[in-house]
Amino acid sequence: MSVLAVALVAVQLTAVVGGAVLLSRRHRRDGVVASRLVHRTGLALLVMCVLPVPALLAADAPWGAWGLWGAGYLAAAAVYANADTYLDAPPTPAASPPARPS
Repeated sequence: MSVLAVALVAVQLTAVVGGAVLLSRRHRRDGVVASRLVHRTGLALLVMCVLPVPALLAADAPWGAWGLWGAGYLAAAAVYANADTYLDAPPTPAASPPARPS
């Protein structure tokens, strides 16, 4: 059971990193799409952070596994907060090609 708990924590950390990459690459798109993406990713991060808890409790997991779970949970909260902050920021203008001298 301890192996399952550690595997679920590893999946949690992988999901947090994947969510961070997804949100950092797509946060400057259309506001409606970005808002929907942030909220769906936030829900997925929440599910992935809660998923290892029953296995950690049942396995009487060591403090290292609980520490990794807590670090992953805090990282997920930071990823969501960062993405939600970008929703309030004004969109950046698209880069225009340099002007050619006449």
